[in-house]
Amino acid sequence: MNHNRIHLCRLGICLSLGVLLMVPVLSHAAIIGTTGAVEQIAVPPSVTIGSLQSNDTIFAFQERSLMRLSQDVLVDVTQPGVVIYSSDLTHGTIPRNTVVDVYYLHFDPVDYTTPHQSAFGSITFDNDVAGIILDANNLVATDGLLGAPGTAYDLTNGVNLTPQDTVVLMTDRRTVIVDFNAGGGRDPLRIITVLPPVEGDIDGDGFVGVVDLGIVLNKWNQNVGPDDPSGADPTGDGFVGVADLNLILGNWNAGTRRRSPSRNRRRSCGYRCVIGRSIEGRKNGTNPGLSGFCSTHTNTPASRPPRAFSMSGHGP
Repeated sequence: MNHNRIHLCRLGICLSLGVLLMVPVLSHAAIIGTTGAVEQIAVPPSVTIGSLQSNDTIFAFQERSLMRLSQDVLVDVTQPGVVIYSSDLTHGTIPRNTVVDVYYLHFDPVDYTTPHQSAFGSITFDNDVAGIILDANNLVATDGLLGAPGTAYDLTNGVNLTPQDTVVLMTDRRTVIVDFNAGGGRDPLRIITVLPPVEGDIDGDGFVGVVDLGIVLNKWNQNVGPDDPSGADPTGDGFVGVADLNLILGNWNAGTRRRSPSRNRRRSCGYRCVIGRSIEGRKNGTNPGLSGFCSTHTNTPASRPPRAFSMSGHGP
């Protein structure tokens, strides 16, 4: 038994890396609800113009899962609020080495005989939205890094921010509302979510366990730099060893495994009237803020009042 093996056995972890890699990673479904025209689909082969079309459906799919960013990523929306005009954008950067999930929303109508085709809905995640990319240049710039492997992308026009195209990030940072009107093109956007950090959670799945231990063992006794993409040096001392192992063991089973809901819950919500009122407020300069009601049922029984939600006004 070699020196490394002795150390691990003394700690009661006589597991080889090969065995660890055989342990299956729990699946997760990070989209937990959609409303209106938004419909979750499997990763499509293409989202180029004309390849995935519908007059009344906004297609949503997950591009990346538990991806550790290899570089900083510029995003257009970082704060809750209503985004109608470019002045509403809250630009920011998600730093490299952040572990993220990435999603894509795509609306490409078939029929352009009328001036615009419109679609409205929302999407809710089981973790926080760190940023939204809707600018054409930023979308194209991140297609290679964040796009789904095997999916074809093309140069895109992005979301045309006017009172016709509206994006809302709710204050809980879990729900994004979109009101798209497309004519002669498509409306795409990219949503990036992150889990709250858990010490010892190297792979970013929100739970400290066998996968994190395997990452450390795979780099055991190696010198690593601060930008090592594996994240195997959670202590940050530049060496993968006992200190990193103790950090994992000291936080063993910390966090919460991602849930896998049996189905994607669809809801009928009163979001459209809220956005409409906000747009009118922006036009006349009052903008009193968002308030309204959302029901988790298509037809809310009279005996069950709708669930209230509210969000403070945003923008000038």
